[in-house]
Amino acid sequence: MPISLVMSLDLTSIRKHLHTLPEASGKEKRTADFLKKEVSKFSPSRIITDLGHYSFAVVFNEKGARTILIRADMDALPITEANLFDHRSQFDGFSHKCGHDGHSTILLGLAEQLSKQQLQLRVILLFQSAEETGEGARSIIESHKLDNLNIEATYALHNIPGVTKGEILCKKGVFCPASTGVKIKLVGKESHASQPQNGTSSVPGIHRIFEQIDLLNSKNTFATITHLRMGEKTFGISPAKAQIWCTLRSFEENGIDDYLSKLKILLSEIDDSNLNSHLSFSETFEACINSERSYKLIERAAEDLNLKFSEMANPNPWSEDFGLFTKSFDGAMFGIGSGKECRPLHDPSYDFPDDIISPAIEMFLKLIELESAKKSPDKSRLKFIPQNLLLSF
Repeated sequence: MPISLVMSLDLTSIRKHLHTLPEASGKEKRTADFLKKEVSKFSPSRIITDLGHYSFAVVFNEKGARTILIRADMDALPITEANLFDHRSQFDGFSHKCGHDGHSTILLGLAEQLSKQQLQLRVILLFQSAEETGEGARSIIESHKLDNLNIEATYALHNIPGVTKGEILCKKGVFCPASTGVKIKLVGKESHASQPQNGTSSVPGIHRIFEQIDLLNSKNTFATITHLRMGEKTFGISPAKAQIWCTLRSFEENGIDDYLSKLKILLSEIDDSNLNSHLSFSETFEACINSERSYKLIERAAEDLNLKFSEMANPNPWSEDFGLFTKSFDGAMFGIGSGKECRPLHDPSYDFPDDIISPAIEMFLKLIELESAKKSPDKSRLKFIPQNLLLSF
């Protein structure tokens, strides 16, 4: 049955307040300060800071022998708000277009509920910075501040537009793919545009790279070109320099490494043609892999709450840095429907639906209850994505 939530917080107002003050990844100072002030009202055992950027963790029931961690992200996106409602973004060029304002509000509401309970577990609520760049989770893990807390399970959610409000979506194994941002720099030699033979233009190299990407792309491992720049804004110079940016995603074990190996062969051939190349990477995400144990608890929680549960046929196409937590600990991420009419994630007109805040809090409360009744999870973890995973997008 649904859990009866008694709230002193006006979570809708809080969510809309957060929406007005979006902050870039790694720069969420106002957001973090506001959330720490609000969560302190519920007398947690302690608040852990210095987790990298502005991430912080709120601990309830410090003396619990076993620990469950629940994460929400805080950062916004460099997208100009298209909405004209009263709680629109106050910062030009930035807005909450992935729903992290809603995710943080859910965790704040969960904190109030935990303050009223006699907990058997130690519960850590992690408010995370810099999810969109993949830096937040890595900074937290590398801080080693969570190493001695005996974390046995980790959970997170993401709102899913286009799905009935409150419907719970999950999948065993791969929930989101691994991905990395790839930058390819080409450097040749300028020449007069009337005599291109006297220089080394970057244009032939660009053509070859684009052709190779088309040949290498498959359903399970593919690159998406996101940016191209070559030469200068002039009609008189054959372009020597170029930059190609792309996002490489894979649902297969070693898929990214195999793809890059083939791309590097092409770049070595380009180097032999007097056009020098350089490859670099950023915004790298681990695959988010759900354990079977945690998947089953999410399914059970939804059923106990009379929420519709659907097993996903395919992983989500987007990446999530929660994958670094599921690599380090047992756990899972699940989706909650944000409505069939909800605009897509990263759309300038997107806005988080406030009426899914309560069922999301209920899901986390039920998972804590179910974890309290369970034995410690199997320490063996699924570390890779099955190679025979086929998609049908």
